[in-house]
Amino acid sequence: MALKHKHFARAALAALALLAGGLGAQSVLAAGGTTLTGTIAPTQVVITMPVRAEVALASAAGAASQEFTGGVVSIQNDSRVAVTVQITSVTASGVTLVNTPEGLAQSRSMMLALRTQKPSQADFSAWLMPGSGLAYPVAPEGTLLGAGQTLEAGLFGHSGSGWVGGDTFTVTPTLTFSPVL
Repeated sequence: MALKHKHFARAALAALALLAGGLGAQSVLAAGGTTLTGTIAPTQVVITMPVRAEVALASAAGAASQEFTGGVVSIQNDSRVAVTVQITSVTASGVTLVNTPEGLAQSRSMMLALRTQKPSQADFSAWLMPGSGLAYPVAPEGTLLGAGQTLEAGLFGHSGSGWVGGDTFTVTPTLTFSPVL
């Protein structure tokens, strides 16, 4: 591909360097323009994990709140580089997600977390909330998953009142995996 404009060629090189692993340590201004010195480190992120996990709530007549634990979600990093793992957004239907025990007073409410350890009810930053703009680490200390490693995370929650047999809900977290180069 021939580039007709030298300014476009410089911009394209800068964009390629940034997308492919960042610029090296220098950007030198020369008489003919800017010379970029960089390292291209292309990589491919390959993650193996289930696309669906289910929880079952046992309805207890008159129970105001019920603690539950869902299945284990295994996240395998099949990449050649380490990745960070975060939940960057959450959507929910058929349920009101809350992040405080007081919020469980709402009918059909729930506190829900995908974590490596069971969070405290008081740790409001662990409980998934739609539209919060927060990024939730899957592990309390932040999640760095090395090449070839597996992370085991569990579904933890507390349900509010108002649930009856046959009720269904859907919570969709968006997990973001970022390579660490």
